[in-house]
Amino acid sequence: MNIWTLRVLGLWPKGDESYEPGFYALHAAILLIVFLLGHLFFQAANIYFILDNLEAITGTIYVLLMEILVVFKVFYVAKNMDMLKQLLKTLESDLFQPKSAEQKALIESSVYFWRIIYQLLLIMCCGCNLFWALFPLLDKTTGERRLPFLAWYPYNTTTSPLYEITYVYQIVSAGFITTVHVNVDALVAAISVFNASQFDILSDNLRNLHVLTDSTGINDKLINCIEHHQQTLRYNSNFYLHLIKLQFAVMPTSATSS
Repeated sequence: MNIWTLRVLGLWPKGDESYEPGFYALHAAILLIVFLLGHLFFQAANIYFILDNLEAITGTIYVLLMEILVVFKVFYVAKNMDMLKQLLKTLESDLFQPKSAEQKALIESSVYFWRIIYQLLLIMCCGCNLFWALFPLLDKTTGERRLPFLAWYPYNTTTSPLYEITYVYQIVSAGFITTVHVNVDALVAAISVFNASQFDILSDNLRNLHVLTDSTGINDKLINCIEHHQQTLRYNSNFYLHLIKLQFAVMPTSATSS
């Protein structure tokens, strides 16, 4: 589900390929330019017209900082697409697969926990988007037509049908941005879960070195455990730490905006 959503959002080309000139690259470019960069531009441009309103500027900058995080996440994912796909391909190799029912149960429990977190994030983001969509319609304190986000447009947004079109555009853009946020974070979390599960599998293999179920001897099983450990550490140094750096790089901005 997570990979499928990223593909729809234009962040996950099919197969083992990265971004190549073609329909999918055009699809990704249109989505990112229209619903991400365009939405950010119109909000940023509006700052010039509200310089004398401290409350409006504060609210706009808060929202912009949260949305700018998506630009960094999208850039990082696109830049490291080959590495991401190579990592997932590596995790599918026989060395990283569970060998017994107990090991499968260990992984399934971790994956179940990840799914709960993913679904909770989706529910919270849907609730946030619903609030953005309904609040201007329910708020009657201003007595005028309001948009969900303060933004400047080169036309009069208070007249129909431009008001309705702009309203829908802002809600779709907000939904696109929050969906990217959640699914990139969920991808990082999923990789972290699979990484942690490798140590669970390795520990189980070491505990059962003495259990000989086939022609493989203890020495061969120990060598396999050492290779598994080395491959897991190599995976950490080559990719996992970069994902953690990405998360901690955007956290200060998020904390500042809060």
